[in-house]
Amino acid sequence: MSVSCTIAVILIFSEKQTFSEDTWGVVNHPCIDEEYEKIFGLNEETIQRCVEGIDILLPKKWSVTAAGSKNNYDHYERGEYLHIRDYQAAIAIVEKLYPEYSTAIKTFNDASDGYYTNMFVMRKDIFVDYSEWLFSILDNLEDAISMNNYNAQENALLGI
Repeated sequence: MSVSCTIAVILIFSEKQTFSEDTWGVVNHPCIDEEYEKIFGLNEETIQRCVEGIDILLPKKWSVTAAGSKNNYDHYERGEYLHIRDYQAAIAIVEKLYPEYSTAIKTFNDASDGYYTNMFVMRKDIFVDYSEWLFSILDNLEDAISMNNYNAQENALLGI
């Protein structure tokens, strides 16, 4: 196996779920190698055991207070490569397309924790529904905002 030293964001499937984390809730490891795979349960048997009978598997929530923010809205507003006007546009689109989410948006914005990696394992039917919902928002957002003068990191906003 070749050794790769890079940034990787993964779900941890090992029985041990408590690892030392940095400010951003990231568990750092020097290299992606056989030891890495063993420590984090990255093998077919362990992963199958974790997802069997599960509708959705999510990563651990992360608290924005670790980065000095008071809540999720404040955290986005402080983001070095984020523009609050883009987030506000996304909120407006969700509220227009899916008004039943208005209360959830306010609850999330006021909360100090959330799932900050669009990472998951889910049943195919749930994934298809989620993807249709998400891309209906992103398609509208792409038309609503201008990213003409954005750098490479800012252009990652839509994830596409």
